[in-house]
Amino acid sequence: MTHFSLSQRIKLAYSVSFVLLSLVSVLLVFAASKKIEDHIFEKQLQITIAHYLASKEQGAVPYLPPHISVYPSISDLPNNFSQYINNWTAGVHELNHPNELDYHYAIINHSPQQFLVFLSDVNEVELSEETEQMMMQLILVGFLILLLVFLFFFHVILKRALAPMYLLIDQINARQSNPQQPISYHYPQDNELGLLVKTLVEYSQRIENFIRREREFTGFASHELRTPVTVIKGALSLLQMQEVTDSKWQKPLKRIERATGSMSDIIEMLLSLSREQRSIACEPVCLSDVLSAVIANFSERAASQGQVISQNGDFTALPMVDKIPAEIVMTNLLRNAIQHGCHGQITFEANDSNLSIINPINTHQDSRQSASFGLGSVIIQRICEQHQWRYQGDKRAETYKAMIEFQPLQANSTELNNTAY
Repeated sequence: MTHFSLSQRIKLAYSVSFVLLSLVSVLLVFAASKKIEDHIFEKQLQITIAHYLASKEQGAVPYLPPHISVYPSISDLPNNFSQYINNWTAGVHELNHPNELDYHYAIINHSPQQFLVFLSDVNEVELSEETEQMMMQLILVGFLILLLVFLFFFHVILKRALAPMYLLIDQINARQSNPQQPISYHYPQDNELGLLVKTLVEYSQRIENFIRREREFTGFASHELRTPVTVIKGALSLLQMQEVTDSKWQKPLKRIERATGSMSDIIEMLLSLSREQRSIACEPVCLSDVLSAVIANFSERAASQGQVISQNGDFTALPMVDKIPAEIVMTNLLRNAIQHGCHGQITFEANDSNLSIINPINTHQDSRQSASFGLGSVIIQRICEQHQWRYQGDKRAETYKAMIEFQPLQANSTELNNTAY
C-alpha cells in the first residue's frame, strides 16, 4: 500500500468494499429467499390441512394435492422417512433428509387418541439444483458486469474529483521555473483543497520573505566586510611602496599581508556558501602545494606547543583542487589539531585522492568543548559538500582522525556563476 498513489489507494479501497458488500448482499438475499421459500411451503401445507380437516368434519370427501400424503399414525410412515424425523411435537416441520430431498411434514392432533401425519413433497415445486446453479451463474456474471461498470464510472468520477489537485501540482511545478507565477485556485477555501492551497501560499510567502531577507543580509555583509578589507589592502600597499629599511617592520608587514589575504579569502568563501551555486572563481592548484604552504605557516605554532608535523605517503598523487576552499579547510583542520591536541606528532597521510590528518588528543578533555578557532566542523562539511568532497571525522580513545576524499578538479570547474549580491 505504501507504493500506491492516492488514486490507486482510493480505487482499491472502494473496489474491495464494493466486492465484499456485494458478496455479503448476495449471500443474505440467497438465505432470505430460501427462508421465504420454506415459509411459503409450510403456509401452503397448513392451509391444505385446514381445508382437509374441514371437509372431513363436514362429511365430504377430503381432497389433497398429489404432492401431499396423509398417514393415520407416525408408525405408518415409510421407513426411509420416519428415521429422519427428529421433532414429534404438533406443528409443521422440515424433514432433514440426507439425500438433499426437500420434504415438509405436519403432525396434527386430530383427537386425543389419534395423530395425523401429513408429508409434503416439495421437490417438484421448488427449483431444481440445475436451475439454482444456472441462477447462481447468472448472478455471478451480472455481478462481474456490474463491477466493471462500477469501476468505469468510479474512475471517471475520481479523475474529475482529483483534477483540482493535479492542477495544483502543475502550478507548483511551474513555479520552479517562474517563482513569480501565483498559485490560482478558483474553488471554495473552506474545503480540503482550498485549505491546502491557502497553507501552501502562506508557506511559500514565508520562504520567499526569508530568502529575500537572507539575500539582503548577504548583500549588506558583502559590502560591509569587503570595504574595510579593501582599505587595509590599500594601506598595506602604500606601506610596502615606502622604503622601509628597518628590518623589524618587514615581518609584521608580511603577517598583515597574509592575514588580510586570508580574511579576503574567508569572506569570499562564506559568501559563496550562502549562495545556491558556487560563485567564487578559484585558481586550480595541486593539493600538495596547498598542504606545504599551510604546514609552513603553522610549523612555529606547533613547535611552541611541543608538537611535530609529519607527512606519510605519496603526496605527489594528490589531485588538483580549488585553492581557496582547500586552503581554508586545511588551515582550519591543522589549527584545530594544534589547539585541541596534546604533545606529540601530527601526521598527514596521503593515499591517492584521500588526505588524512591524525593528532593525539587529551583523554581528560571535555568532549563537549568546541573549537574557538577556524570555521568549525559544520562549515567544513558545507565546503566539502559544495565541492563534492567527502569529509569524515573519527574520534578514538587517544587520537582524532579527520579524512577528506577530494574529487579531481574538472576542466570546466572554474567557469562559475559570478553573481554578486
